[in-house]
Amino acid sequence: MRELGFDDPLFEAAVWIAFVVPAKTPPAVVERLTTALRTAAAMPDVQSKMTERGLEMLNATPEQFARNYKRHFDVIVKRMQELDIEAQ
Repeated sequence: MRELGFDDPLFEAAVWIAFVVPAKTPPAVVERLTTALRTAAAMPDVQSKMTERGLEMLNATPEQFARNYKRHFDVIVKRMQELDIEAQ
């Protein structure tokens, strides 16, 4: 969209494929899952399959994903408030 002249942060949205767990999941379990998932995501055949489908693998840590998610979420919430759109 930026190439077309739209510089609105709303157009920075992306599609995510992510694994999430309940907020109270013990840190040791989160770390174990993170290690296993990051290892799998780094495998050449997984990378190849994702690339073939036009996807870019970020392989983010839980902290990186949370920061990115919050940044995008905040943009959407701000726009909803500006347009007086109520979440349902």
